[in-house]
Amino acid sequence: MEILDLAIHDLDLLANRQGGIKASQNLINIPNTPDGLQVKKYIETHVSQSLNSNRTIPAKFVGVQNNVVLSSLRNCFTDSQGNTGNILDESIFLTESINITNRIKNFLSSTSSKSDALIMFVYYQDDYFNKNIAILKLDPKNGFTVNQNFDISVLKNVLPDENSKLHKIAIIKVVEHNTAVDTFSDNPTLFVLDRQNTKTNENSFFMDKVLNASSLATSSGMTEYVYNNASEFLINSGYVNETDRITIQDKVKHYLVNNPTFSLDLNLFNVVQDYILTDDLRDLDRFSHDISQPLLEKIRTEKYSDATMTFTSDAKSIKPIKLNNDSNSVTISIANTVDSEDYSVEPDENEQDTVIIKLRNGLGDGILN
Repeated sequence: MEILDLAIHDLDLLANRQGGIKASQNLINIPNTPDGLQVKKYIETHVSQSLNSNRTIPAKFVGVQNNVVLSSLRNCFTDSQGNTGNILDESIFLTESINITNRIKNFLSSTSSKSDALIMFVYYQDDYFNKNIAILKLDPKNGFTVNQNFDISVLKNVLPDENSKLHKIAIIKVVEHNTAVDTFSDNPTLFVLDRQNTKTNENSFFMDKVLNASSLATSSGMTEYVYNNASEFLINSGYVNETDRITIQDKVKHYLVNNPTFSLDLNLFNVVQDYILTDDLRDLDRFSHDISQPLLEKIRTEKYSDATMTFTSDAKSIKPIKLNNDSNSVTISIANTVDSEDYSVEPDENEQDTVIIKLRNGLGDGILN
């Protein structure tokens, strides 16, 4: 990875809630010193770890032609004749990085957040000669800080570790080395890490509000979503009983784990048809109209705008069932391939605080040998 240009701005909402950000007036030059090399390694490690994290998801900008962040980045590669190319204008890069940082500040100022952070813009070339821009929101206490003159000061012996994971990063592919397509002529490849809980608007602001982007469907994401939500959707739609919730979820899981693909119409219908409440609802065409199509629309609205009726399932995205005692001194893990009919966990009627685990259909063969 080669860092080509770097801009850093100070976002201190506690001090600047009513004012502007502390913006650098120049791009940052990383000195070729031990401290500078440490800063370079810090940035490279964070970008690399983020790209390889299972929390980083592919996404796309919404409203490509009018998206504010995407338009700002396009401006950085637009010449005086309005042609978009592959040459970055450094002065515009600095200006637009300030504009995007102010955008982040304005969104956070309307929340209860008291963030003290640095917003970093890294224009870099990866090991495959692709040009990318990374936007990082990070804690200035982790690794290095920036003084009032925006010279980098390194905090000794501090590199990214388990306690200094980035919470928010966007990586935008500017152009691939083997393509002649103009920069940003289409919706560019985008990867987003938004580690915080996304259940509140305050914590989902980076993806939804700052970037105005939406997640793209992945096999792991679709598998996890269907596993976690299909039974609830069926119950709320009046197709199955609340008492069958756990059984249905287990049946869906068992199919997802043991089959390469899953369809929201035929496969979901076959998995749950024995539990559908009435005979007139046990019709595939009606099921597709009442369940499959609305469920797909729900997924597209809530999570993945490009979700499809049939997707590749990913067994690894479903965590095995683990049974723990209160002190966590005993843990029993049940593989996802095990059907719920092959085991049971029940309280012992004769001994308090004791459970009996029964293994059926040959599951326990040889376990005590």
